[in-house]
Amino acid sequence: MRKSVLGVVTLGVAISTLHCVGDEASNVTNLQVGPDGGGNDNGGGDPPSTTDPGKDDSGSADSSADAACAANVNEDAENCGACGHSCMGSTCFAGQCEPQLMASNFPLPVSANIGNGLVADDKNLYFVTSSPSRVYKVARTLAADPTTAATIMFNAGTKTPRYLTLYTTTLWWSDPGIAASSGAIYYMDRDGATDSAKTLVSAIHDPEQVIANSTYVYWTQGNNSVQAQGYLKRRTIVGGVTEDVVTNQTSPRHLAVGVNKVYWDLAVANNNVLQVANANAGATPKTLYPLGNDSVSGVGFTGTHFWWVTYSKREVWRSTLDGDNPEKIHTGSSAGSSMAIADNDVYVGFQGLFPSQFKDGTVAKIVAPQNQPATVTPIATLPFVQGVAADADFVYVLGGDYPTTATGGKLWRIRR
Repeated sequence: MRKSVLGVVTLGVAISTLHCVGDEASNVTNLQVGPDGGGNDNGGGDPPSTTDPGKDDSGSADSSADAACAANVNEDAENCGACGHSCMGSTCFAGQCEPQLMASNFPLPVSANIGNGLVADDKNLYFVTSSPSRVYKVARTLAADPTTAATIMFNAGTKTPRYLTLYTTTLWWSDPGIAASSGAIYYMDRDGATDSAKTLVSAIHDPEQVIANSTYVYWTQGNNSVQAQGYLKRRTIVGGVTEDVVTNQTSPRHLAVGVNKVYWDLAVANNNVLQVANANAGATPKTLYPLGNDSVSGVGFTGTHFWWVTYSKREVWRSTLDGDNPEKIHTGSSAGSSMAIADNDVYVGFQGLFPSQFKDGTVAKIVAPQNQPATVTPIATLPFVQGVAADADFVYVLGGDYPTTATGGKLWRIRR
């Protein structure tokens, strides 16, 4: 089925801020990694950088823009939108490459604003589902049969994996537990046997976002009547002593870790706030941006900025890496769910609207040069968008046919 193709929207930039970063941004990115870390919307780490810290957010250049060809760039799959731009297996419609289905017939993904997303490396894509709760992987190469392409890595049973992240070849996730202080942080090799996850730390209260880099595993930890304050904590990646990075927090949730900064949001009723601090034990937080009754659902880094998208107000923002000068870049048509960045191109997922059963979810590409208007280009309309990731060739989108809980999950790729 052909998607609706929307025009390019140019917005003025209003001068007026969570996932993670490791030590260098990965070539496969989504929201949680900064210019020094593993570029995932849900992962940390230190693979090779996708961004040059000396560059602004002007995005990738089209090397074929000045080439001349006789092709119909609106329909030719080898020259789609521009001469020499191949769709690499998909069809071309109205100058855009159509999404290709990579996997289907798995449970719907966990809603992005409560701890899911899409994590990718050079081999696979990874995500968590609900009803039943599982961790899945899908090979990045197209399978002959998409209905069997998703492989179960971990059957969670009564556990609820959330906030999946990746460092090199190891997956990490949190489980909040059911009773007080029954949460845990798990890790598992990407090629490990099914259900071979191990425990880094257990008997903790309500762990949320978890991020790993070459030195530490960071996580946010909630509070209630049992635990009077929330924390941002870290532990050396090989075990050892757990340290408090920031204390006396109220319901910290999402987290991003940069080269020398940490970013997180606080879920305080109608007074949510995005904060930033130095990435060391005993750090002092400062307010990056007041979220009000909104919440962060995706983050990412370019060479010069920290980016985030919000859920309820569906807004895309960025600040400097130090957390200064926040500016709103775009407002989407439905709840923001996810973010990925590759070559300074920012890709944002919007999950769709409930009256349509979320069938009108969208993915938009944003190019926002410093002190210039942002260019926003919708690249696909897909159902129930909950996660995006990106590499040099493709944008990957996690969603599905809501409310088909047990088998409605789907994963697509779109040629960049």
